[in-house]
Amino acid sequence: TMSYASTMNVIESWEHIRKMKDYEQVMGVHLFRKFFELAPEALPVFAFGQDTSLKEEFYQSPKLIQHAKLYISALDKAVGFLGPNFEVMQEILMHLGEKHQRFGVGADLYKPMGVAVIETLEELLGDKFKPAIKASWTECF
Repeated sequence: TMSYASTMNVIESWEHIRKMKDYEQVMGVHLFRKFFELAPEALPVFAFGQDTSLKEEFYQSPKLIQHAKLYISALDKAVGFLGPNFEVMQEILMHLGEKHQRFGVGADLYKPMGVAVIETLEELLGDKFKPAIKASWTECF
């Protein structure tokens, strides 16, 4: 279970992301760009990544943008369950992980996705992403 301070760090930093214009698309595309830098072998696992390369057009494709927005929407819901509903959030994320495994997304890709989320937050939030906030997000992943 996360501490109150860690929970508040995650929620408050996420609120800064939510205030960004088109945050789901901005954060999502940035996140998947970072993820594929860390784990390029994951590209063919995604239906929108088959028979493509990691060129700029790929990151502007409607299918990637749609998936990226869905991922950020799920992350937004998960952050909303922090605090008294932490166990519910864990169950949702575990279910999401199981669903992705059916599509061939192995557990070996979870760590690079967690790293990509944290690095994306760090880049988008800049000075607002203090070491304590980074530590709190690291607890989530």
